Amino acid sequence: MQFATNVLGHFLLTGLLLESLLAAQAPRVVTVSSYAHNNGGPVPIQDLNSEESYNPMRAYSKTKLAAVLFARQLQRRAGHRLLSMACHPGGAHTRLNDDTTLKMKVITILLWPFTQNAAKGAEPSLFAATSLNAKPGAYYGPDGIFLGLKGNVKETKMAKFAYNEEAAQQLFNQLEELAGVKYKF
Repeated sequence: MQFATNVLGHFLLTGLLLESLLAAQAPRVVTVSSYAHNNGGPVPIQDLNSEESYNPMRAYSKTKLAAVLFARQLQRRAGHRLLSMACHPGGAHTRLNDDTTLKMKVITILLWPFTQNAAKGAEPSLFAATSLNAKPGAYYGPDGIFLGLKGNVKETKMAKFAYNEEAAQQLFNQLEELAGVKYKF
């Protein structure tokens, strides 16, 4: 379920819109990931749904790493025809953890001072979508010193697994097969 929501659906939507995107004057694709992608590698290409062993946070982290791999591979394949970037909101005060475990509620309370409001959390996505300074294949997030959970937008480091081009190619090929959509550039 997490993989379909966080990766496959985005891949399918982008694939269905690709022809229109490429016909646009300055097309961009912004893929929202998470700082948690740092805990996700490597992405198990043969077990994308985490069916062999499931841990909610590990599965979430792997899907967010897969989202970054998708964004970077999309940029590689599209070349100069579009801008593809990934970003993360940092820690944003939303109601996402309202219906969660007590453990997650406690973690949310403890991290509260290091997080930011939802509007500030939207800034990395808005920057990637609209800024003339946004770079192809980049990863944007808050510049905060504590896990990058809050702060102003900057280009941030990706997990080491996000630079694995072979894994990105394998994932992209697997996504095309699962979604039934072939990207044509």
